[in-house]
Amino acid sequence: MIVLGIDPGYAIVGWGVVRYERGRFAPLDYGAVLTPAGMDFSRRLEIIYDELLALIDRAKPDALAVEKLYFKNNQKTAIDVAQARGVILLAAKKRGVPLYEYTPLQVKSAVTGYGQAEKPQVMEMTRRLLGRPRNPTIPPMPWLSPSATGRWGARPSSAASLPGGGHDGGKRSQDMYYSVRGDLIHADPKMAVIECGGVGYKCHITMNTARQLPPVGQEAMLYTVLNVREDALELFGFASQGELTCFKQLTAVSGVGPKVGLAILSELSPERVALAVAAGDFKSLTKAQGVGAKLAQRIVLEMKDKVGALAPSGGMELPEAGVPGGVSAAGNAAEAAAALTVLGFTPGEAAAAVGRLDSALPVETLVREALKTLGKR
Repeated sequence: MIVLGIDPGYAIVGWGVVRYERGRFAPLDYGAVLTPAGMDFSRRLEIIYDELLALIDRAKPDALAVEKLYFKNNQKTAIDVAQARGVILLAAKKRGVPLYEYTPLQVKSAVTGYGQAEKPQVMEMTRRLLGRPRNPTIPPMPWLSPSATGRWGARPSSAASLPGGGHDGGKRSQDMYYSVRGDLIHADPKMAVIECGGVGYKCHITMNTARQLPPVGQEAMLYTVLNVREDALELFGFASQGELTCFKQLTAVSGVGPKVGLAILSELSPERVALAVAAGDFKSLTKAQGVGAKLAQRIVLEMKDKVGALAPSGGMELPEAGVPGGVSAAGNAAEAAAALTVLGFTPGEAAAAVGRLDSALPVETLVREALKTLGKR
């Protein structure tokens, strides 16, 4: 029995195909149908419908499973996703494929035995049910080739094998674009457009990055991260790896989205963010737009955990929360190394980078110079 599973959406429709035989599941294929933001919505629905018909024709599933929708807050998103889900159901009906609908609670209960399971638990049990290795690099399945059974053809051009998708509104970022380099064709305090091979990449940027951009018309390079939303794919660009790393650390905090991450890094440099976290100085973070005292305290609390492993390296001690650095040369070095671990470097890397510098320098200077050294690796 072959089952086609659909995670409905309108920017990204995730899909997967499995074979169920003798009590075991085997993955056959997976991917997504993508529609770009800004396109006429009726055209996006048409693309989803056409691609799903083509997918059903190739997979020839015995059943199609689709998630039932549940939206608590965003009614606009709910309406749009419901329309996309409607054309998915229509495609199944047109091809005469039996349709089965399941709520997230039902899926979680069936897969993990617990209806309130977290996403990592569901992912782990799914991996086990499908017999997949941990952290796999997934090549195309062998039976997708022309020499296989013939039931499967090539994937449609718009069906990209992207992780993520669906409509859960959670944080999803991808490292598929590490950086972009090309001619800077537009720049303002919040956005830069870099043209590469005739394609202009719109990057949301911080004020710090904006100040470091060359004049329009000259070559520019930004380190990037792709944020996947239900209604858009957004690219964020940064002038340095340190700023990119700090952005990722910030947006990993509960309640901190990309806009808040950009606001913080527009107000504070990565070095100042790291120092604020290492010293427990949440008030510095409240200078950024959209960051209140409670959120700032949460940022300090959640990012503080990334500092704790420093002490064993080189005998340095971490600065105590709330105690500003600069009381001694050794204290400066310890605080700078602690700040570097907040930015994602290992304690060993941080200690080695700071150890090459004059520990009498101010903490922020030590962090800045160490980042230059670490960035060359």
